[in-house]
Amino acid sequence: MSFAARRRTAAVLALTLACSGLYAQSQEPFKKKRRTDANQEVLVDSHVHYTDQCTSASAPLIEVTQPPQHGRVDVREGDVIAKPHAVGIADCTGTTLRGVLVYYTPARDFVGQEFFTYDVKINPHPAVHHEVTVSVRAARAASQP
Repeated sequence: MSFAARRRTAAVLALTLACSGLYAQSQEPFKKKRRTDANQEVLVDSHVHYTDQCTSASAPLIEVTQPPQHGRVDVREGDVIAKPHAVGIADCTGTTLRGVLVYYTPARDFVGQEFFTYDVKINPHPAVHHEVTVSVRAARAASQP
């Protein structure tokens, strides 16, 4: 490869890396609101990584970056129904694939607002930040016959 060709390749690579960094820094966090009753876990979201043939790829990595103060976050592998994809690979919407599910469980008898954050990393893409607010209501009384 000539010096000029190497220089063009290096410039394209540098521009690609710079744009990737800007994308990662400028991307707004996904904000989610969920509701649950006291002492009941709630599904916050599901995440899946799939190929252009609509088969499961490596599982997304979930990192809780700010844990909840009045409960816990659990990440479990499981079946996930693919949602519309934002980055242009095959449309696998509605396909059941293996992925990860993020759950929140409030501390025993906690009632109120809970907030936590987590990042989702699907290699080689930058991590995507999620901010979650959960409204925990008083447990509903069992109905009397």
